[in-house]
Amino acid sequence: PLNAKEVTTLANAGYSNVYDLLEASDAELMGILGCDVQKVRKARLAWGQKVLPKSILASEYRCNRVVTGLNGLDNALGGGMRTGTLIEFVGRAGCGKTQICMQLAASTAAVRGGNAVYLDT
Repeated sequence: PLNAKEVTTLANAGYSNVYDLLEASDAELMGILGCDVQKVRKARLAWGQKVLPKSILASEYRCNRVVTGLNGLDNALGGGMRTGTLIEFVGRAGCGKTQICMQLAASTAAVRGGNAVYLDT
């Protein structure tokens, strides 16, 4: 679905493997490639069929990221926390674990227009 120039453009933008491409947003790839959403989705489906088990669709693999607002943490996490995953924070009492978790739950629900679950043990 992509020509050699587009593949080179993606590589120069830091996309080193198919998984990076599957995790990128449509808007992100459209901006880099200068193409429409249909081409991006067609390419994503083709990539997913090559690397993912038949029971998993490429669109199910793709995840979004929620920024924490802490640049250092967001950078360490590759652009924010992946939605649809379990994340555990550990640290001494009073260091802000609960605060960041509640903030992330509220931000996720607000941005995605839905619900978020915060579990505290």
